[in-house]
Amino acid sequence: MSNRSDIRSDPSNGSVQQGIPLRHVIHVYNVDNGSCIPLQGARIDIWHANSQGVYSAVRENPC
Repeated sequence: MSNRSDIRSDPSNGSVQQGIPLRHVIHVYNVDNGSCIPLQGARIDIWHANSQGVYSAVRENPC
């Protein structure tokens, strides 16, 4: 899995496509007996697609 803070570039070929700027803030918590405790060091997998619906780093199925 890639570890990137800038998801505009495609890790399979390094290309960068145009898009609309988006700032995404995610908070991850561990819920324990009704308490929400921030989970340190969590890694988030974000799936995103371009305007044609093609996902980053996903090869097209030849079938």
